Amino acid sequence: MKRILFFTLFSTLLTAAAFSGERPEIYLDGNFNGNFIFELESSDNGEKQNQSAIGTDVSCTIMFSKLWGAHVSAGFFFPHENSASPVLESNGSANILQTGSTDKWYAFNTLIGPAISPFKNEKLMISIIPGFVLSYGEKEYENKISSTASKIYIDEINSYTDTSVDIGIGAKTAVNFIFKNDMYVTAGLETAFYFYNWTTQDFDHNVYIFQPYIDHKYSGGKTTTSNSCADLAVKPFIGFGFRF
Repeated sequence: MKRILFFTLFSTLLTAAAFSGERPEIYLDGNFNGNFIFELESSDNGEKQNQSAIGTDVSCTIMFSKLWGAHVSAGFFFPHENSASPVLESNGSANILQTGSTDKWYAFNTLIGPAISPFKNEKLMISIIPGFVLSYGEKEYENKISSTASKIYIDEINSYTDTSVDIGIGAKTAVNFIFKNDMYVTAGLETAFYFYNWTTQDFDHNVYIFQPYIDHKYSGGKTTTSNSCADLAVKPFIGFGFRF
């Protein structure tokens, strides 16, 4: 994966430099964003997962000329809720996971590609960045089920750690409003289509049976899957930066 990222970045810089005939300008900024991910293909049970999150990115754009450049951005986002559409209920509860139900839940994503500027002057720059996108997420959570029968009290505690890697293609449109001191405000929209996914789940299953004595049963393991997917991510953002 590191080789893919390095090759993508290197080829992007090489392509942009081929069109360079001017002194490069560097745009470095940070932003706050909302991240909304929609599963376009339903899972086996007919549900489509939707996720909402907030995050922050750091971006660097190097313009080798008024038209061409290279761009890389990376950042974290923290999911707020993972829900399903339509919402199917099992055991009397809807399939909705919120941040408060997890011990840890975060994701990292990046976009690498060429920067194309159809309009650029001293006060305004519009840039369009198509490129390669990658996302890595980690989530820890557990659920507890209690039941009673014939003077027997049973607690089931299931703990999960999920890690996920998604790759795809994306595009970013940004508008930079530049001030005299070379500070600028940036706003725009980034979209990504993820088409392949690797998922690993570590799980622990504990059953406590309370009788005149306590019986404890444990099982656990790890499952890894990789498959094609069709997830659409939409990320509006606003931030500020400096031109060098």
